[in-house]
Amino acid sequence: MDAIRVRRFSSRRDPDSGRTSISGSRTCNDRRLANSSRAGISNMSFFSLVMAATLVACGGSAWEKARGADTVDSYRRFLAEEPEDEHAGTAERRIETLAFRDADRSRSLRAYRRYLADYPDGAFAERAKAGLVEARRRDALEDGSPAALERFWRRHPHAPAVRVIEEQILERRVADLRRSPTIEKARAILDDFPRGPHVAEAQALAEGLSLDGALRSDVAAIERYLQAFPAGARRPEALARLESARADEALASGNETSLRVFLRDHPSSSRVPEIADRLAVALTDRAELTLNAEVAEAAVATAPAAGKAVGRARAVLASLRRGGRRLGRAREAVEILSSPFPLRRVTDLREALSAGDPIDVWEAVREAALSDEPEALDVLLEAIGSQNALTSYYAAVALPAFVSRLRLAPIMASRARLLEARTANPEDRLRLAVIRDAQGDAGEASMGYETSSTASRVALAASVLALLRAADRDDRERIDRLLPPLLALVRERVAATEPPGRESADARAAALPGSARTLFALSTLTGQLAARDALRARVGSLAEELAARLARIEAEARERDARFRTALEDPIARRAAEHSARRIAAAVLLGALREPLARPALERARRDPDPAVHAAALRALSRLGPARRARP
Repeated sequence: MDAIRVRRFSSRRDPDSGRTSISGSRTCNDRRLANSSRAGISNMSFFSLVMAATLVACGGSAWEKARGADTVDSYRRFLAEEPEDEHAGTAERRIETLAFRDADRSRSLRAYRRYLADYPDGAFAERAKAGLVEARRRDALEDGSPAALERFWRRHPHAPAVRVIEEQILERRVADLRRSPTIEKARAILDDFPRGPHVAEAQALAEGLSLDGALRSDVAAIERYLQAFPAGARRPEALARLESARADEALASGNETSLRVFLRDHPSSSRVPEIADRLAVALTDRAELTLNAEVAEAAVATAPAAGKAVGRARAVLASLRRGGRRLGRAREAVEILSSPFPLRRVTDLREALSAGDPIDVWEAVREAALSDEPEALDVLLEAIGSQNALTSYYAAVALPAFVSRLRLAPIMASRARLLEARTANPEDRLRLAVIRDAQGDAGEASMGYETSSTASRVALAASVLALLRAADRDDRERIDRLLPPLLALVRERVAATEPPGRESADARAAALPGSARTLFALSTLTGQLAARDALRARVGSLAEELAARLARIEAEARERDARFRTALEDPIARRAAEHSARRIAAAVLLGALREPLARPALERARRDPDPAVHAAALRALSRLGPARRARP
């Protein structure tokens, strides 16, 4: 029988320290046990007792060795060799204790971070976190830079002994504020140190700087100052300046509403006579323009007795009272001549745009292009990405003139900045290209038109716009590149919208309205291209083909439903023509009456963008003769 391998251990007492250490080998050959085995000892209880005693003695040897060294490495070696030993838990706790002791002795950020990374919920975690904060505070003080102090203060605003750093930060900020005072610096001190010793100084500087800036700005800035400092020391000065600024704005606008609002809000102002006199002038102008005696009476009642407007207001009122029956007819004509084109509000146009019916969308875009409200710009921009190619195209073509008429260049620039962040969307790329076109940047616009045509819903409009720009510059190379895919796209759409030919008449009729609308858009867009010399030979035949198909489909649709309509009917254009005809008739009547008091209304109509109204107003003015020179 082979010799039994067991642990052999020995003890040795250190005469200097008095400590006993145990050492031994991992395995040994116990000759006595081997001999006993060879002798035939068969008592299994005795054998088991010997093995248990030997194993306990060997395990105790490794533990005592780790305890003797009492280092992190010795305990880790012990756990690697004896992971199931009864002392494993004690060894793990001792490792944690030694790790924290080493971190606490070094007092460094790195050591504390390492401990917390290994033992985030350990027995010494709170003490390690406190040591970490203290190490950061010490490093910030040693660094001494404003950035280091601010960084520690922001990260640990409630740390022990943070008061010293807080005082240093405040003193440095106050010194910087005194060297170069700004509102932002003063407000930062007030926000971060609301109970600090320099609050009053920062408050005074912030208030003074805010008011100084507001006085150099506009009414809105002064109102913001008053809201920010309701109990400010310079509040009376701000109120006086606000009153003066509002008076200046009302006088500059000459708007009746603005003037009335000032008189209502500032009844005790020293500028009331001046504002009242300007309001009387505005009322007199309206009385002359509309030939309305009641408005002239209001002007006389409003004008101060010592003002400049009272004399003219009384003269206009006297003339209107003497006018008689002829003046009554002239007044009716002036009302028609001065009436604006009836358009829906922008909110109604937005609702129509989202309704989904192609004809409603088309009419909404036409009205938006004629609107005098700046908010209609967003309706046009939204319509540029419409599902309907014609609507998208018309909105894109109408937008530059709309922006120019209402002087909306700054608003367009802000819309462009918003769209630049959303160029992943083909519709937004087309919108941005149209804005660049309106801003005169033809190069950027052309690139935008070409890249936006990747989306099917805007492909037609974008392709047509790109071709029109290429035709304008007679760029043959670009025309040859852009035209073939456009013609292929048009033919594909035509095939998709053609009513089924082999099915019943009811099935054909059901498909007609949508087909008519789509073919109308295709026909109109290709017709735009065919009108250009550079494109006519290659596009004209397709435009004629589309027009013929459209006429056939429309005839079939009207046989099915007499109320069927297409954008060809253009109700907006019909209404505009009717409105123009009424205003022309009014101008002709004023010319026939030869009523001198109607001259202001005709002078205004002479500047009308409608050329027919403009011409009629000129003819009527010529019949009135030269204007009388006012008496000095």
